[in-house]
Amino acid sequence: MTLKKNKFILVALLIMSTFITGCWDYKELDDQIIIFGTAIDYNQENKGIILTAEITLPTSSGKESNFSSKIYQGKGQNLMDAIVDLQSKAGRRLLWSHSKVLILSEDIIGQEKLFVGIMDWIKRAHEIRDTVWLLTTHEKTAAEILQKSNPQTQKIISAYLDGLFLAGKSETFLDVHYSKFIKDLQSATVCAALPTIRLEDSPNGILPLLDGTALYYRTKEVGWLDGKRTRVLLLLMNQLKQAVFVPEPSDNHKVNGVSLKMDYCQTDIKPILGPKGLVMEIDIKMEAQIGEIDGEQDVFTPDKIKKLIKGAQSEITAQINELLQLLQKDYQCDVLGFGNKVEAKHPKFWKKIKNRWPNEYAQIPTAIHLKLSIFGSQESKEVTKVGP
Repeated sequence: MTLKKNKFILVALLIMSTFITGCWDYKELDDQIIIFGTAIDYNQENKGIILTAEITLPTSSGKESNFSSKIYQGKGQNLMDAIVDLQSKAGRRLLWSHSKVLILSEDIIGQEKLFVGIMDWIKRAHEIRDTVWLLTTHEKTAAEILQKSNPQTQKIISAYLDGLFLAGKSETFLDVHYSKFIKDLQSATVCAALPTIRLEDSPNGILPLLDGTALYYRTKEVGWLDGKRTRVLLLLMNQLKQAVFVPEPSDNHKVNGVSLKMDYCQTDIKPILGPKGLVMEIDIKMEAQIGEIDGEQDVFTPDKIKKLIKGAQSEITAQINELLQLLQKDYQCDVLGFGNKVEAKHPKFWKKIKNRWPNEYAQIPTAIHLKLSIFGSQESKEVTKVGP
């Protein structure tokens, strides 16, 4: 009886497998248009949205298949209305699952009701992934980034931008997913941040350049950091893995004209509650190699290395202090999450100060402990000289 029962179950499973294999919601790719990237602007005329989309199209050249892109635009009272308009112009169903980047103009972010609707649509749309990269721009419109860019190395602009984020060695911009941005935007203490993109003229055309960081409290931009300050921000966020440090020429610098290649950066920020109150302890460890020596100078003696380390530590510490001053005093923007760290480490103390956190944040002293090690040169320890 057991053998017959097992045979019956096996036959039933084989019959059922013929009905459940394959993709139940499969659709022909030819019936859909792949959205690779989008830009969203505020429509001043009707107080709505202008949605600009970069779509990809397969092209064949002999035996090879390639992809090119086209730009479509839709308009509406909100994002869903603009999507309907866009789809009517495209003539086919829009496929969002391959969308890589979303560029937001500063005007649309400032329109809180519309902007919240955009963020809500991303959360509810089952196709678009919450790992889509978010960017903002100070160009006149976000659409210009897709309409005017000519990156040369990539026909699809959105794929080019996606490649920059995936490279993983950025020094001048943050990589921000939707999930990270919306979490910070909803926080009662943390300021949200977005990488900024701009257009730059070059002999080979107009290039899209990721450079700098926009800082937000709710939907209001409270400050902007250029590429150099963004590098320091990445260091404090413990997201700077590799970097190039070029010291500023100075009569007070220990060793001028020596550039360092940072191969390791580790940052730990801890709130310390002592007799004199709260202090943010910032411990940083960095390891570097000598990347370039300007002029005929030998810096490989122990004495010169010590002077180089001392000078570099002093200058990097000064850059950190300058950024912290900007964030705490001028922008009052807790983009580093000091409040979250205090709440996690000292919950009782946090309950006392959380209602006046903006004022407390601006006054918190910081203690920076930077340890830099230089362990050699990239390829050679010989000094480069010109002939007699």
